[in-house]
Amino acid sequence: MALTPKGYRLTPLYDALSAHGFAQVGNLHPKKIKMAMAVNSKNRHYHWHTIFPRHWKSHAESVGYDIERMDSVIANITSKLEASLDIASEEAASISIRAEQTAEAVRKGTLRALGRFKPSVETG
Repeated sequence: MALTPKGYRLTPLYDALSAHGFAQVGNLHPKKIKMAMAVNSKNRHYHWHTIFPRHWKSHAESVGYDIERMDSVIANITSKLEASLDIASEEAASISIRAEQTAEAVRKGTLRALGRFKPSVETG
């Protein structure tokens, strides 16, 4: 989330998604993937594997962002993510093998992370 002159907005996922390509080829351990800015709840969370939906909700609340709206944003993103990744993978496959491999690494890593946003697996 970022504070703009018009209020709070969600920041892009590019810093999170781009690291998956490195993690899948062994250049970066998935548990070392760290965001530039923390998600704040009781603690500051920088590492992806420690961030769950409740942390985003707590962060939203701490900056005055409506929690129900945050729930809606999470649901909206998670409902569209897999189909969007499939489209990106198809487009990458038409470019080159390397682009296809990178897209597939991003797709797999993102879908694995998406599992944390299903209520039954939130344990962290």
